[in-house]
Amino acid sequence: MNRSEMREIDQHTIADWPIEIHNLSEIPEEYQREILISLNNNILDYVLIFAPSCRMVKESFDYLFAYGKDEVVYFKKEFGTIKHTVALGLISRTTKKELLDAEIIIESKDGMIVFPYVPSSYYLYDPFLNWLMGLKVDFLPHIAEQKNPRPKKLYYDSLTMYNYSLAAYRLGNGFQKYSYKVEKRRKKWIPWKSSLEEWLDIIMDRGIFHLHSLEYLTECIYEFSNI
Repeated sequence: MNRSEMREIDQHTIADWPIEIHNLSEIPEEYQREILISLNNNILDYVLIFAPSCRMVKESFDYLFAYGKDEVVYFKKEFGTIKHTVALGLISRTTKKELLDAEIIIESKDGMIVFPYVPSSYYLYDPFLNWLMGLKVDFLPHIAEQKNPRPKKLYYDSLTMYNYSLAAYRLGNGFQKYSYKVEKRRKKWIPWKSSLEEWLDIIMDRGIFHLHSLEYLTECIYEFSNI
């Protein structure tokens, strides 16, 4: 069984789902002191999300993050102590999805922060991604697309790229031109079978949208033009 096939086994339970924190009592005790100090006791000025580790995944870890007031504050246990990182001056935002795993990755001048989560909790992470993009948290790409539909040519080039290209509307009002590339990949252990690896690049009003797809993996990179 290869890596992708192994991930088809659902290792997540509802106890692994991230939750939004609304008051101090909901913050895990080991995080409370560091959060109160880092946020100057003003937790109501931020949206707080706690993501527990998945007990069935060895490399999984729990973390907590707060966003608001033009900053992202990321809390994670390191060597038995809760440490925090403040992300400022963001360079790029990336989303990755592969079956039951999803991530938002932000790159700043100080480094990279990864936010792994269960795809079923998109209702907590889509607003966060929108906020990272400088949009209203309730922004919906499919609504934005209604005024400026995607080119039909992309639909015929690749249904996969067409579907995921909706995300590009986080960088602008619409597009007609794009760059598309596809290559056939042979499966290592099943050489008579193949899959398509695809790339899509779209220049939008506020930057460049990069899309990559291979089997179950989909990656979206939002690169702002003013970087």
